[in-house]
Amino acid sequence: MDKRKEPREQIIGDVCWSYASDSNENTGVMVEESKSGMSIMTNAPIKEGSILRIECRGWQGTRYVTVKWCRETVNNNYRCGLAVIKHY
Repeated sequence: MDKRKEPREQIIGDVCWSYASDSNENTGVMVEESKSGMSIMTNAPIKEGSILRIECRGWQGTRYVTVKWCRETVNNNYRCGLAVIKHY
């Protein structure tokens, strides 16, 4: 059952992310986006409940998100579901 509150649009784009309390940047790829959430692929696992700072080409500003889930896919890649907390 899909628990999303609104539909997400498939959007492929490079992202930079870091833990909100850390300045070390990691890279990934956005897979889907909606007004209140998104999913990304990255090569590093991200702990559920973490707060991230996300920047993507094409956006103006930064988004802060909460990691709702993170699952390993193939070849040590991870798909993560994120809920938007704030847009800057």
